[in-house]
Amino acid sequence: MNTRRQIGLFIFIIVLCSPVTAQDTAFHAKKPARQFILPATAIVYSVASLSLQPLKDLNVFVQRNTMAPTSHHTNIDDYLQYVPALAGHVFSIIGVKGEHRLFDRLLIDAMAGGGETVAAFALKRITHEERPDHSDNYSFPSNHVAVAFASAELLRMEYAKVSSWYGIGGYAVAGLTAYLRLYNNAHWFGDVIAGAGIGIFSARAANLMYPWVRKHIFKRKVPVHVPE
Repeated sequence: MNTRRQIGLFIFIIVLCSPVTAQDTAFHAKKPARQFILPATAIVYSVASLSLQPLKDLNVFVQRNTMAPTSHHTNIDDYLQYVPALAGHVFSIIGVKGEHRLFDRLLIDAMAGGGETVAAFALKRITHEERPDHSDNYSFPSNHVAVAFASAELLRMEYAKVSSWYGIGGYAVAGLTAYLRLYNNAHWFGDVIAGAGIGIFSARAANLMYPWVRKHIFKRKVPVHVPE
């Protein structure tokens, strides 16, 4: 695939799976269930790509036009997936005020991470899909991408009131992670879309559930405002 098409695919992945605008946040404020429409759609599409021939053909087309020669493979994606999560805590350390205190952020991170990990590895066992490089049968979904997109969505939600650029940066890194999984021939297109959907879904579910978990499991009151 030429450079122009590679850049186009990278941008497409980000746009397809990145609700980073202020309008998105405002749209879901009064009806929280609506925030799961986008990630659920991504997951449904990716599951369909396992069996519907037109979507399977699209997987093959993207794989043939994106994968690099083995000699050009990189392991940057193994580390890049953690950058949005690390960035969120770095911003907190240097004094950027987010939506939550440290305890709450760690709780939400743990819930989101646990949710996406369980979902991703359960689906790997259930679907038993072979990777395009034939290395094993745990291709669907991409856990690298799930980790990256969960962290990117948590970053977006945490600093949405500060600036939309935090979310945009996080999703750019997550999109690059997804692209590199295709570039390294480790996943099909449907696998990375599934990872993105699972990651976003897990992050939003954790953020929605954390007040109940904090109150009823940890027996701590949910703060109304973040202290200055």
